[in-house]
Amino acid sequence: MRRAAGALRGAWAILARQEERAAPLATRFLSQVASVNRSPLVRPALLFSRRDARDFADKAKEDLPPLPPPVKMPKLLSGVHGNYAASLYVTAVRAEATDQVDSEMRAIAAAVAQSPEFQAFAEDIFMKREDRIETVKKVFGDSNLHTITMNFLTILAEDGQFKLFPRIAKSFAEVMDAHRGRIRTLITTADEPSSSDLDYIKKNVVDTMLEPGQTAIIETKINEDIIGGCIVEVGDKLVDMSIGKRIVQIEKVLLESLSQMDA
Repeated sequence: MRRAAGALRGAWAILARQEERAAPLATRFLSQVASVNRSPLVRPALLFSRRDARDFADKAKEDLPPLPPPVKMPKLLSGVHGNYAASLYVTAVRAEATDQVDSEMRAIAAAVAQSPEFQAFAEDIFMKREDRIETVKKVFGDSNLHTITMNFLTILAEDGQFKLFPRIAKSFAEVMDAHRGRIRTLITTADEPSSSDLDYIKKNVVDTMLEPGQTAIIETKINEDIIGGCIVEVGDKLVDMSIGKRIVQIEKVLLESLSQMDA
């Protein structure tokens, strides 16, 4: 009897890992096992063998619906905000709603950035979970948002993670840009570049750093510390052609030469 009970416990551990659709079949099967005469003449191995459990588990898997195909992330993300953004992207892709969700997230992010009241709401750690959810429904309920976007905002309210929304929205925008082959490009110069300067940098530097099918989304930044030249960042790639870097390199060579002369 102990062996039979152990076999039943092992079988139940296998059944418990199956999806909900397999539960009715598991219940019927176990009820049949429980009705078997447990007299000393019944061999425990015949009551519920390991092969029976394995065959049943295989049958339960066959009855489950196929899993959706995996979604490949066009850009790897990290951190809690990255996990939320990745989940939103995967859901939008499977629902074929990436364009609408992307547009709505960008619009909400722009509105949130200009609303001190909403920022205060996002940072209020003492607000009750029910009140956070109700606030989100009142603010966005009549906005005709896609179901995915609305559900995502509700989840953030439930989890108390609205303080991460700006970072989540930024990460999601970066993923969507990568999804469309749009690569964020930052050009840093010592002073305001002319249009001809930007065209030259784009043609001779940026375009050589792009993969086929990619398009650069160019942003500029001024940093007087680089003295002259430029620093180009295309996605995760970087090319430093600043005068400041060249000066540092020259100083390093001169110092090495002087040290060799002293030796």
